[in-house]
Amino acid sequence: MALYVYKIADGSLMSWSPNDSDPVASDTVLTAKGFAKTTGLPLDDTHAWDAPTHSVIVVTAPTPIRFLSVFDFANRFTPAELAAIRASANAGVQKFVFMLPLALNLTIDLNSPVITQVMTLLVARARNEQRRLVSPYALSQIAECRQGSKRCSFVSPIGKMDGTLN
Repeated sequence: MALYVYKIADGSLMSWSPNDSDPVASDTVLTAKGFAKTTGLPLDDTHAWDAPTHSVIVVTAPTPIRFLSVFDFANRFTPAELAAIRASANAGVQKFVFMLPLALNLTIDLNSPVITQVMTLLVARARNEQRRLVSPYALSQIAECRQGSKRCSFVSPIGKMDGTLN
């Protein structure tokens, strides 16, 4: 348990120690100066001081902010995925391609609802539409492959995530 010293008048926290056995002035001395003490769980991301109740309450931990540079974000896509994104005729995908270089401070907030929506769109388009895949057997030419194609039997019936998004 932790030890807390607070103002009696408004409950504001003045000091705390993670150990309730640490030395602190007596209740008489604290009261004479307008303070009181109590014990409770230590403060952390899920515990906060609550002045009205003079106690520690459980709070929701903040969502960690995860930022990537635009370069690192784009580098998470495979070459085939990037080609598919750039070749897409979907207006939402094209807006994403246009907006990416305009990112504030050239960073991407992975918690942003906009990024979540774009990634959901990209994944849905890759999963739900026919994909054109570059044949791994063609070194100098591009062979178009579609699911179930007789020409490209290596394409699985489920398809691949690295296809185009048209």
